Amino acid sequence: MATHSAFAFDTVVRSALDKVLAEDDSVAPAIETLRAAFERAEQAQMGLVHSIVESILESDLDAASLGKFREAGKVAKMTESDIQQVLALGTKLVTTLQNLRSQITEKSTFLVAIKQIAGAIKIFLDSVGKVTVTDEGLANHKRLLEDHKKIFIKTSKSFSDTLKGYFKEEFDQGAVFSSADVLIRETTQLMQTLKA
Repeated sequence: MATHSAFAFDTVVRSALDKVLAEDDSVAPAIETLRAAFERAEQAQMGLVHSIVESILESDLDAASLGKFREAGKVAKMTESDIQQVLALGTKLVTTLQNLRSQITEKSTFLVAIKQIAGAIKIFLDSVGKVTVTDEGLANHKRLLEDHKKIFIKTSKSFSDTLKGYFKEEFDQGAVFSSADVLIRETTQLMQTLKA
């Protein structure tokens, strides 16, 4: 890359992409695609990245316009279908947790179930986070939703700790079932808050 273009790419584009990635690691594949696209574009047309950055910097956007631009990504209204997808993820998590009772006696089946639960917790929590950030309709009870999210996180960590104890020495099925029931209750509570 030419000196100005390399500077524009490294200083502006790369650092902006790195910042977005640091804020949300779920966008890693998209960030890598953008990074590769910028590099290919620069290789095909030397100076293109510099021209793009220069055009953005020279545009006559005022502070208010830039503020609206920043907020546009955060307050886009989600559709009812988007909310329903998040609720479906919560329902799937609850169902998987409910099935633990029949799976705990068979170690290999139980381990598969635990992996499914861990994945479902992460996906559900990520989806809830995106809803709370992007849905204007939830602004009125955002605090309540955030509180339930914190309780859900604490409960899922407690469930994880219970499972660790189960495999280390205790083999206390009752503790696992009790912890799963609490996680089911908190998942359901979080879902009810989303529906409100």
